[in-house]
Amino acid sequence: MARVKVRGRFYVIVTLFVAALVLLVYLLVSNRKTGTVTSGSVDMQFEASGVIVRDEVAVTTEKYDHVTFAVAEGATVTAQAPVATVFKLGYNDDMTQSLLAVQKQILDLQMQQLAGVADDQLDAINATIATKLQQMRLRAFGQAQDDLLTLELELKEQLAARHTYLKEKVQETQELTLLYEQEAAKVAQLDMYRGAILSAGAGVISFYFDGYEQVFNQQKLDMITPDLIKSALAGSTVTGGTTITETLLYRLVNDSHYYVAFLTAASSPQRLVAGESYDVTFGVDAGASRTGTALAPIVGADSVVNILEFSGPLGKLLSVRKTALTIKATAAGIVVPADAVAVSQEKKTGVTIDAAGEERWIEVDVLAINESSAVVRPITGETIAPGQKYVKP
Repeated sequence: MARVKVRGRFYVIVTLFVAALVLLVYLLVSNRKTGTVTSGSVDMQFEASGVIVRDEVAVTTEKYDHVTFAVAEGATVTAQAPVATVFKLGYNDDMTQSLLAVQKQILDLQMQQLAGVADDQLDAINATIATKLQQMRLRAFGQAQDDLLTLELELKEQLAARHTYLKEKVQETQELTLLYEQEAAKVAQLDMYRGAILSAGAGVISFYFDGYEQVFNQQKLDMITPDLIKSALAGSTVTGGTTITETLLYRLVNDSHYYVAFLTAASSPQRLVAGESYDVTFGVDAGASRTGTALAPIVGADSVVNILEFSGPLGKLLSVRKTALTIKATAAGIVVPADAVAVSQEKKTGVTIDAAGEERWIEVDVLAINESSAVVRPITGETIAPGQKYVKP
């Protein structure tokens, strides 16, 4: 078998080929890690689960046996407006039933005296009472959507109006006088146990409680932690004695000011920027979109607490704690690839810039980011300009 003689020139060619191949690979890899900063705009959209934080006061009272409400859920009240009547410990329903029995006797005697007498005003009151009773029956059987408490309050108002009208209209007899005295005594007995609760200020009334009123409110925004948000989203009970549901009576809510808090990963550059506006769609409010302003994020070891502040009617957010969120924003300015934005060990976001062969890490706010690109803004007093070179981590 003939041997092929390999000359030195062949080795030189192979060596040059390998060197060229290595150089090509290096350049390709290097080019993938570096690029030129540009300018433009980026659309951002991402999903999150959030908790509602309201501007509200939880009003408490002493322990009680019974309560009747003077307003319905979501009612707007002024300061010192009646909200509820509470019956102290020692009260029992027999006291109220006894009063109602005497009032029924009074009504029967009054109507006997007016038998056969035309009275348009009384007929109108009775017709309204009959209508309210029918509406309550329909609501109880699920055949109407009226608020039951509102109907009950309207019925009580009409019953009180009839009681006052008949007492003035019907001539007092000896039997009626005795019944009136019994009624007054029973009212006085009830007054020993019942007390009116007046509104602590102007706002919207809500009787919905979930146990988080003491930790999720405007006064404690800086104390919101990732664990609290996770617990609320999971429906867990607050521990540490922060709930006092046995004495909570109602919430007085500012209907035009509220917040939503949600988490993002501390290892991700996707977080809100203080002072920037974001469009948010709330899943619990039939997809209604609202615009909120970001507060400074609270950065922890593993999570970032993002908080958005809103102005405008609460709507369905009055009585819910957790909701799905869709956050959107469009930003224009300095654009780099999304994977060129890094998160430091201190959980700060930044971009590495190659300036005349010297790499320098610049801390930035990420105004908008999607799968491919990000709009960034330096926050350290330095500048990043189109045409500069970025270096990917």
